[in-house]
Amino acid sequence: KCVESYSLSITFKFTMAYSTTSSTTTATATDTGGQVYTRKTCPHVLQCVKIPVSLDVFPDLSTSTQCQTEKCEHTECWVCVCCHQILCGRYGAQHMIAHTNTHSHLIAMGCGDLSFWCYGCDDYLDHLSIQPIFDFYKIAHVSKFKHEIQNLELLLTRTHFDAQNKLQQQQQQSTSTTSKMDNEKMTQKEWFMGTELLRRRYAKQDAIEYDSDPEHKQTDNKAHTHTGRIIKVSKKALGGGGKLMVKDENGAYCNYDLHSIRVKLPPATADNTVVSEVENTSMVNVRPQPPPRSTTHANDDDDDAESAYDAPTEFVPFVRAKYRQKELRKNTMVEYYVDDDDSDYAVQKARIVSVDMKIQKVSLQRTDIDDDDGGTVVTHAMCDVHIRMPSLFWSCRVCSFSNARQSKTCMVCGMLGVEITVDSQRPTGANADAFPNYFFVYGTLRDDDDSGAGWTQYWTNGCSAYNGKVCGYKMYQRHGQNFPFAIQTGNVNDFFVGRLVTWNDRDTMRAKQKHADRIEGYPDFYHRTVVDVEVLQNSSDDTVNSAQHVKAFLYYQDTPDDMHVSCKEVPNGDWLQREKE
Repeated sequence: KCVESYSLSITFKFTMAYSTTSSTTTATATDTGGQVYTRKTCPHVLQCVKIPVSLDVFPDLSTSTQCQTEKCEHTECWVCVCCHQILCGRYGAQHMIAHTNTHSHLIAMGCGDLSFWCYGCDDYLDHLSIQPIFDFYKIAHVSKFKHEIQNLELLLTRTHFDAQNKLQQQQQQSTSTTSKMDNEKMTQKEWFMGTELLRRRYAKQDAIEYDSDPEHKQTDNKAHTHTGRIIKVSKKALGGGGKLMVKDENGAYCNYDLHSIRVKLPPATADNTVVSEVENTSMVNVRPQPPPRSTTHANDDDDDAESAYDAPTEFVPFVRAKYRQKELRKNTMVEYYVDDDDSDYAVQKARIVSVDMKIQKVSLQRTDIDDDDGGTVVTHAMCDVHIRMPSLFWSCRVCSFSNARQSKTCMVCGMLGVEITVDSQRPTGANADAFPNYFFVYGTLRDDDDSGAGWTQYWTNGCSAYNGKVCGYKMYQRHGQNFPFAIQTGNVNDFFVGRLVTWNDRDTMRAKQKHADRIEGYPDFYHRTVVDVEVLQNSSDDTVNSAQHVKAFLYYQDTPDDMHVSCKEVPNGDWLQREKE
């Protein structure tokens, strides 16, 4: 049957069905076929349709109907109308769907029937109603049948492009106006300290230009001015300043201290400013201080009461506080403040109502508020709650006096003239063991990674590494990305393998942890936890042997919504056995 019969039809049947959300496309589980009504307009045509200049740069559809992906032999294929690649559809290996998700090329044409499908609209397009689609169809018809469309003049009388042309004119006018406004704003922008972001209105994914080394401390003779997208701006846990998380022009996630960078912003106005500069200084840059340590003691008549020693205290994140004080459980009285975007950092008194380590939440009943319920109960994420705790300090081995934090010289022995032959020591026990001695890495942080990531060699320099396996997790890779991510499944039969990495001293381990946090975009992009890792090989280190289990840091992600469309499981849970793109 001649293909012109398709051109003259208004409705037609296909045994193709898709379900999409935005530009992410998911093939439906069942495909019952049925009558399909084509769209008369499409907002994605202007950006996604590229008409080939000649048949010389367009694939020959009379013969080239096999997927162009390496090692793929499927022939039920589609042509991308933007880059003109031929890729298999949902009944093949779904390479066209992966291509759409990666490059946002939303419109494709079937090689068999020359029908047009828009992944963004989740519908077929009527080529008789959309001028660019019709022009593309004419080229494809010649490529497939080696002759022009018969009865073209009659076919043109059935076209009606007015609605689509009107839509494209509106899009072009809107784009022109937006571009003009953006250019005007760019010409007015000035350089500010990064902390200026704390008093500006912004939205996630807003474009930003920033200088990561305004004081030229790095000696690589390179410019450090970048452009990117804002992921998150947050206030610091203690003191002024804050943090900026951006996705830079290369797609990497980076974290910066606001006081150490400069950002290019338009002048402050009433429309783009959250609070006035005076209000902002008092609210953000100067954190409300906790109440001073009490010098009043039980025996007020004691002459030495005022001179009694009062141990220093500090505010510690709730998870770390639990390692220091094991009785930090239900009904424990605490002083705390909350560190989140809406907090005023006021110190409050409360009683612990419940602690849920599974979802990392803690419920507190305020005791500094009098109401009919006996105190308001509030629930916070553990990472946002900071508990007042005694500071970690050093104790003298001679007189057992507790010195100020990290002071190795005993003040009492010094005043009494006692000869000090040994240094003070920090308390040992659960506090010293709370920080694992290993990282369990499985992707670009592996010492034997072959993906070419720029940070691998620097981060693993000087490390010792062993093979390991962790259960209850699976490893996946997103299409088009050259790094993996782990998700927690809770199934003991799920596992993946990687490398246990460690360094000889604790200071280096802490420095590597901070660097890894920046690489992984912790806590916004990846989460960090401590897991039990099985060692898979013997080593010269007496503390690490095969079949032994050790504690290690692990970075993982939440399960993405588009897992089954945009992600694939890494074969055998081993990053080195992945399919390299």
